Amino acid sequence: MDPSDQIYVWGSDTWGQLGLGSQQSRFYSLPQVCSYSVRVLQVACGEEHALLLTPEGVLYAFGSNADGRLGIGDRSISLRSMPTLVPDLASCPVVGISCGAGHSAAVSASGDLYTWGQGRHGALGTGGSLNHWAPQQVSFPSGYTVKAVFCGGRHTSALVNDPASAHSTVYICGAGEAGQLGLGRKDSQLVLKRVHLEAEVTAVAPGYAHTLFLTSSGSVYSTGSNASGQLGTGNRKSVKRPVLIAGLSEVAHIAAGTQSAAITRDSKLYLWGSGVFGEYLTPQRVKSAVEAQRVSLGSGFGAVVDSQGHIWTWGSNAGGELGHGDTDVRLTPFPVMALKDRFVRLVACGSGFTVAVGAPSVRQSRSLSGDFHKEREGRARSSLPGNLSNPQRVPPSRLHRDLEDWKLQASEAQSALAREERDFAWRSQSTGTQLELMAERAKRTDYLEERLRGLENALQATQLQLQSTASAALLRVEETSRRRERLESDLKTAKSDINRLETELMAALRAKADTEKQLERTTFSTEAALQDLSRRQSELESSCLLQSHSSSSQLESLRAEKAHLSTSLQRSTEAREVAEAETEQLQAQVQGLESAVQAREEELGRLRSALEKQEARNRKLVEALEGEVRRRAGALHRAKAAVSVGADSRSFSSLDRTRPSSALTSTKTSSFHHNKSLLEARMDAFEHQLSTLKPSKALF
Repeated sequence: MDPSDQIYVWGSDTWGQLGLGSQQSRFYSLPQVCSYSVRVLQVACGEEHALLLTPEGVLYAFGSNADGRLGIGDRSISLRSMPTLVPDLASCPVVGISCGAGHSAAVSASGDLYTWGQGRHGALGTGGSLNHWAPQQVSFPSGYTVKAVFCGGRHTSALVNDPASAHSTVYICGAGEAGQLGLGRKDSQLVLKRVHLEAEVTAVAPGYAHTLFLTSSGSVYSTGSNASGQLGTGNRKSVKRPVLIAGLSEVAHIAAGTQSAAITRDSKLYLWGSGVFGEYLTPQRVKSAVEAQRVSLGSGFGAVVDSQGHIWTWGSNAGGELGHGDTDVRLTPFPVMALKDRFVRLVACGSGFTVAVGAPSVRQSRSLSGDFHKEREGRARSSLPGNLSNPQRVPPSRLHRDLEDWKLQASEAQSALAREERDFAWRSQSTGTQLELMAERAKRTDYLEERLRGLENALQATQLQLQSTASAALLRVEETSRRRERLESDLKTAKSDINRLETELMAALRAKADTEKQLERTTFSTEAALQDLSRRQSELESSCLLQSHSSSSQLESLRAEKAHLSTSLQRSTEAREVAEAETEQLQAQVQGLESAVQAREEELGRLRSALEKQEARNRKLVEALEGEVRRRAGALHRAKAAVSVGADSRSFSSLDRTRPSSALTSTKTSSFHHNKSLLEARMDAFEHQLSTLKPSKALF
């Protein structure tokens, strides 16, 4: 291997992506030196694999072979922990390479584009979404040649020489759900489509879900997802077409991953997006002594190479991807001290690992040429030879050799002075970085103290709010207690009302029972009176039959008595109607009582079901009592009507047929009046018993 080329790797080695040839450790937090006996022109890193390109155009791949991302054409191989030749491109010199998360791409010396690996969403640009385990040539119209290729997370862009255009144009394909293709829509593209930009594009930096475009004038355009401010537009709004990033000019180099970065032509580093450093919605200059030359971004971390060949890293460090020998995060770029004596010229960041290419220091380079140092071993280097003060006594050959030694000492002194100056510059940069870190920590401490005071104020406000809430809660509890006491009082009142209603109901039931007994007795006595009246009427009719001649005066008197009896019966009927009206009034009073009970039930909801049941029972009893009263009254009315009509008809028929003698007529007339008086007395007694039902019914 050429001693000027060395490869340094660190971070995760789960799939052999560090190329160390073994998996004895899952990750390395310090740089490991690799020697592959090849010179490296370019290096590219994906999610779990990496590519190396030599100046001769030979391409090597190592790491995970999932979905064919190594391009070796063998599906049975899951990984390669050492660089493996990509066989299909061995006879085709390669001049440019790039890696996406799960796919790879290369540009040949003839301007052809080759892609392989994961083809989901059309990232390979072959017109489909299938995976390819070997390089596939992407077709272009005749006359089109590819200058460079740039791969993102799941999309690919190419810088193409268009014969119809005066400058290079950008073509892009793959996933576009966030607008990262810059085509004005959010769908995937299975073939390369042209991105229309007015300015000439010299480089493209595809990220995981966004894309950056660098123009020849040094301006930067961005498109795609902006959820964490990675577009640098000052907001979080995603876009579907490239937009100019304001405030960023004279840019020489760009990079994109989960964040975005740019290096200006005066070696200033700018970052934007979200990371351990916070969130920048617009490009922010990194305040450090780094004179940035190249930058690369991985998943949550980044690396930058300065003009002295030193490498600086920052960001997350869970797998040792920063190369500092620990897993501590770095908020700002910090030098990788293990490589302070190395000269790094290339760096590439993967998902959780880093690959750098460099050369040993000047001192180490000279130590390799041992013969040159052996020739000068033992010679004095601190001062000039003493015999140079008298050159006439020194042979010319000796003088010439001493002069060469002096020149060598001067050269070594100059080299030592340059090394001291470089070490001093290194220490100055390190000291400046440490001071900036201390200042950043002081600012962070002030910010934390200020935030703590804000939290204390918020805590006090929360405590006051809790106190007011507790007071309000106590008031609500007291109000609830008072309301509960009122409800309990109402419940007691309702219970007492229910007890009273039950007492009244029991009294009504007893009165009903007494009334029923009285009605039974009245009915029995009425029936007995009717039977006696019938018997007497029969006797009267018999006696009337015996009377053959009666005087007309007696007949007139009998008719008058009949009219009087009819009047009495009519009065009885009117009294019965009055009793029925009073019964209807009793029914109205019962309905009012039911409405009152129902209103009481609505106020006391928890007693509703019990009161409804009790009311139903009361209503049934009242209805039964009313029906019984109506039935008894109807029976009595029908009995009185039957008695009156029967007596009159029989009396008139007997009187028309016969005319009794005056003595017999007088005797029977007095008997008839006696019976009539008895009947009226019984009817009055029945009316009195019927009137006794009114107060009993009023109880309902």
